[in-house]
Amino acid sequence: MSMQQNPELVSRGSMFIAGPIVSCRGVGFEHLEILRSQSERVLCDVGQRVGLEDRYLVGFSSVPKDADTPMLKCSDGLEHMVIVGLEVQDLHGLPVGVVGIELPATTYAVFTHTGSPVSMLEDTIKPAYQWVEDSPYELNGPFDVEHENEEFLDRGLNRLARSYFWLPVRSAIADL
Repeated sequence: MSMQQNPELVSRGSMFIAGPIVSCRGVGFEHLEILRSQSERVLCDVGQRVGLEDRYLVGFSSVPKDADTPMLKCSDGLEHMVIVGLEVQDLHGLPVGVVGIELPATTYAVFTHTGSPVSMLEDTIKPAYQWVEDSPYELNGPFDVEHENEEFLDRGLNRLARSYFWLPVRSAIADL
């Protein structure tokens, strides 16, 4: 399992992600697969999908108390929410059991994670957050995104599979 040392900085317009909510990251790979397949089936039925192969796990932590976001308590007492979703055209008319969120236009530090299983993503996530601390950037939102394409969805069997960990960032140096 590996991660590149420096991320690619990518500017991205806003995007809509829709899928079921998972209470915590540590729900287990098999449960994520079930949720992915359910959200994929439901969103295919309503014809709102944008990409055919890409999946997104959007994780929120430290969400402000006044945010209009359903929060779930993890077993360790931390507030955290994860949407296991797909990119959709818009958030109108989503089926029951599917939530949607608009991710804002921003710059993302994109880290590539090579290898499976998903449980090894911590080998990418921890250094990614450390990179932000050591860089001239700061986080630009209380969320992160794990982007998986078709090669990663092999139940952890492909050691060369790649997924991408996105952190929203902005320059930490104030414009004078």
